[in-house]
Amino acid sequence: ENIGIFVGSAEDTRLRLYMPRKEHVIGGASVSLHEVPFSLSLLSTGDVTDKERSKSTLTFSSPIMAIDCLCMKQSNDGSSETKEAFINYLALGCQDGTIRVASFTCERAFNGHAFTAVGNTDLVVDGPIVTLDLSVRLPKYPTTRDQDVTNHPRVDLVVGSLCGFVCAFHQVSGADQPFEGPEEVVSNLYCGRLGAEDGVLCVKSVACCGIQTGYAIAVGTYSGRVLVFEPILEASASTTGSGTDEAEAITTAAVVGYRIYWSCHLPYPVHGISAADVDGDGMAELLVTTRRSLHIFQVNVDDAVEAAKKRIVDLCK
Repeated sequence: ENIGIFVGSAEDTRLRLYMPRKEHVIGGASVSLHEVPFSLSLLSTGDVTDKERSKSTLTFSSPIMAIDCLCMKQSNDGSSETKEAFINYLALGCQDGTIRVASFTCERAFNGHAFTAVGNTDLVVDGPIVTLDLSVRLPKYPTTRDQDVTNHPRVDLVVGSLCGFVCAFHQVSGADQPFEGPEEVVSNLYCGRLGAEDGVLCVKSVACCGIQTGYAIAVGTYSGRVLVFEPILEASASTTGSGTDEAEAITTAAVVGYRIYWSCHLPYPVHGISAADVDGDGMAELLVTTRRSLHIFQVNVDDAVEAAKKRIVDLCK
């Protein structure tokens, strides 16, 4: 298993890769990392050379300020079972608001650190982008831009900006398809104390048992606010079958927006948000780090059960 670390810098627009050298691996653990050359070439046809394709994929218009990676196991038919195959995702957020998401494959020996991109999406929002989060799930509910429930793992990208807004993008049909969006999670966050926009410093898609979709988007801001947003579902009914076939009624629910599920205000800027089961009760806690502290927020089981019941009733109306 090969592990590398991608690094960006505010001093230039380069993307760097650091990996351990074989001679510096002792007892299965590396004692040092070194910058290694690498290429990321688009899988395409034509007269474009690998060098030209790699230069295009690794060329950025402004410094890279946010990076996230995701490694997903999948098979050739897009499912997460059967024959094992791996697809890697690399999301990069830049100072000017440019976002690049590349899905790529690599040989176990890295073939001289040459990666092949099977998908490459460029997105633009109002930057600077200092935080983004990649996550994957098998969707029970489609997004507003894809009304069909499929078995393809859905890859979500959540992006936060210093301009005080958060949005989400989705890839629903396979690693070679572009990301669709943006879907606004929240905008116009404002800090009265500063008299300016409340910059978003961190975002995280987290599991949440009190929400019907099973996940929420957590946001941390410069003013110290922690905001957790739940997807808003809208039910729709359709029928299948025609002629002599027996018609079957199907009810689906699409995500049509987001609303506040929970919030709190901490005394310092929020720099990191994550979720983990820290007490072993089988339910994940929300972990929040600020400039001077670490906070752990625990789910109220009774409130979560009542909230889930209410949302199910609302959806069935």
